Amino acid sequence: MLYPTQLPGQRLGEKTALILHHHWYVFVRAVVLLLAFAALLVAFGWVLISLMPQLLDHPVWTPIAVLVVNIFVLLGWIFFANYFIEAYLDRWIVTTHRLIDIEQRGLFNRTVAELHLDRIQDIEVESRGIAATTLGFGRMVVTTAGASERFEFQDLPDPEGVRAMIFKLARWHQANVTVNSNR
Repeated sequence: MLYPTQLPGQRLGEKTALILHHHWYVFVRAVVLLLAFAALLVAFGWVLISLMPQLLDHPVWTPIAVLVVNIFVLLGWIFFANYFIEAYLDRWIVTTHRLIDIEQRGLFNRTVAELHLDRIQDIEVESRGIAATTLGFGRMVVTTAGASERFEFQDLPDPEGVRAMIFKLARWHQANVTVNSNR
């Protein structure tokens, strides 16, 4: 299925074949970490109040305790939001001519790199762990004909299928470039 999207620097006849995001497990993992952090904070507060109930009646320590708890909650939300935004805005686009890697780093830093399909030498796919193997996601590394260029895609859904699609598009691209250059 080809998507009718317009890309910056799109070549004549170039179509978008795949638009990929991180696997949904990445987002679930972030939510679980946030909930674990919140549970740890609640457990710590419960133990502290159980051991020192007079802490809630103290005119100085009560506001300090509330301030510290609020700081930890705010930090937890900030780290969660940053992780979520980075994972959500990362995307990989496979077209009939190139691979485009859009990587978000923090709120205001984005890196866009592209790789032409005719420069691909090898694609390595790896699924590590029980979750990655059972849910069908993993890491894909694309090695190029350049000096040391490597495109690395983390937590990619169906990396074997993506690899097959990229090789198929690379062969199609090479066949069309060869036919067009012989004319």
